[in-house]
Amino acid sequence: MAPPIEGKVLEGDWPQAGAVRWLRLEDGHYVIERILLNEPERFEYQIWVFTNAAGRAVEQILGVQTFTEVGAGETRFDWTYSIKPKNAFARWIVNSRRDAFDAYLSGATERMVAAVRTKAEG
Repeated sequence: MAPPIEGKVLEGDWPQAGAVRWLRLEDGHYVIERILLNEPERFEYQIWVFTNAAGRAVEQILGVQTFTEVGAGETRFDWTYSIKPKNAFARWIVNSRRDAFDAYLSGATERMVAAVRTKAEG
């Protein structure tokens, strides 16, 4: 999946729980994202309505990010996600493409860390 390059809030106040936004991806496709929980220590979200190839197999992705203070000025960041396939055949497709999803989310993690560093520095 390509990274998002543009977003538009469709419902609610971003980034509050319940808010929904449309995200256009770098490849021209889009997804819909909903925030399920946004607290200082935990962030949960849902992604669905994939217009790219993932949409043929994936019903939704649920993600959880946790932030745990581990020392003065240090925070542990954990990001887990689950992919819900549309059916049993789709499960096979999703499992065979797990590397593509991991690469997408790793890139998203790197972009998020860069944004946090930029904000902290200036």
